[in-house]
Amino acid sequence: MEKRDYRRINTEGQINVKNELGDIHAAFLDNISFGGLGIYTKEKIEPGKVIDFELVMQLLDKPLIGKGIIKYANEPTDKHNPIFRMGVKFTDVSADTLAYIISRIQSAQARKITKGPKGADPIDFIPY
Repeated sequence: MEKRDYRRINTEGQINVKNELGDIHAAFLDNISFGGLGIYTKEKIEPGKVIDFELVMQLLDKPLIGKGIIKYANEPTDKHNPIFRMGVKFTDVSADTLAYIISRIQSAQARKITKGPKGADPIDFIPY
């Protein structure tokens, strides 16, 4: 049974993460929800640390800027290409902006589903 408060939406984007020391790390978005972000980065940020972030996505006219706290940082499985998977809980982000972004992502994903493969007829969508 899922223990999360919010459903994750898999998507892509680039994030600039600034830790408490002012160091900026480039990261990549794995998913987003109303509660936070799942990101990948080459530099580990310890759980409990507060970060500032700037999320840039093709779907957005301007970046989402906010603050969060690192909830977990999974160790890399590949020693030759160390990539950390981290969970970020939002602590300061505009709820209206976040709702807009999630709506845009879901709309874009729905268009991909209804469009189908190149050259194919659109897929009928039947809501349950």
